[in-house]
Amino acid sequence: MDRVKSLVEKGAALDAACGQKLQTVLHLAAVMGNKEVVQLLITSGADRSCLDANGKTAAQVCTDKACSLIFDQNHGKTFPRRLPQLKREFYVLIVERPQFEPENLERLPDRLNMVYGFKEGLHNLDDFTHFVIDSNQLHGKDLPLDLDNLLSFEILAKPGMIVTTEWLDACLSDPKQVDFDWKYQLTDISFEGQVHKNVIPRIKNDINRLRPPLLFGTCITILPTRNRIMREDRNNWIRIIEAFGGKYVVAPKPTISGPDPYHSLFAEIVTPIHSSILLYFNDSIVRELWLVPDNRVTLLGMAWLPESIVRYRLLSPDHGILRFEMKPHELATIFEHGPRYNYF
Repeated sequence: MDRVKSLVEKGAALDAACGQKLQTVLHLAAVMGNKEVVQLLITSGADRSCLDANGKTAAQVCTDKACSLIFDQNHGKTFPRRLPQLKREFYVLIVERPQFEPENLERLPDRLNMVYGFKEGLHNLDDFTHFVIDSNQLHGKDLPLDLDNLLSFEILAKPGMIVTTEWLDACLSDPKQVDFDWKYQLTDISFEGQVHKNVIPRIKNDINRLRPPLLFGTCITILPTRNRIMREDRNNWIRIIEAFGGKYVVAPKPTISGPDPYHSLFAEIVTPIHSSILLYFNDSIVRELWLVPDNRVTLLGMAWLPESIVRYRLLSPDHGILRFEMKPHELATIFEHGPRYNYF
């Protein structure tokens, strides 16, 4: 118990998903019936709504009556989260060079370690604490995303806070504004004419709380296409898939049994999404075996991926936004014979 208290006081990640069951420490304490630890975690701000791999909360996996009573007594109550008292570091990427006058860099507070313009292969996006976006290109708190700038999709999946150049301008006038970065952070995403509210905080919170990211538990294949732009962007999309927790595979893997993707637990999905996902284009060629329901392979138009990311929600294959995508049975199909699960 003393060790648990010490970790809580140091700001341990209470909601981290642990092991194959993706259970939090509150799940584990509830399963073990440790009422003292359960009480401590709840009053320390542990998220009681976190689901494990089976879609159950800590209260739902609890079988001990004393622990269940603690959950009932604290139902509806909120408790502040203890945060670690750490010295903040600022490793800041100005995403595109024209966003901020280079002569102003030397005038910024010394606490800001600045990188002016991203260079692939030279910088690691995971290292940055802040990504600066030109405020002149924004409307309110919206981060504009488009398919011509996939770097912004990658930045979404990284831990760093996304802020506007107004933060740097404020730091030029008052060095104390360095610690008020939260006032300038972006919260919403605009994509294809739609604004999706509070998506960025949800993404960043899952990252910082060590929760499963959007594509956790998926194995994704992008089928070939003759489209030149999409061929050139393939490696970028692979990085984005992996940044959001998915596993990219060169060929689909059968999922005869096993859990579906973690975030499908939260989705309003009529048609199920399996862990093996094929993303196709209108000129893609599919195999007959991929269309067999028992093979548990989900075929989705390529638009499904960015549309799911900007909502931070796995879209159902029959979602209205995907209505213009060709259906799998409309694609050119290779008919073949052989064992049901022989993909090659």
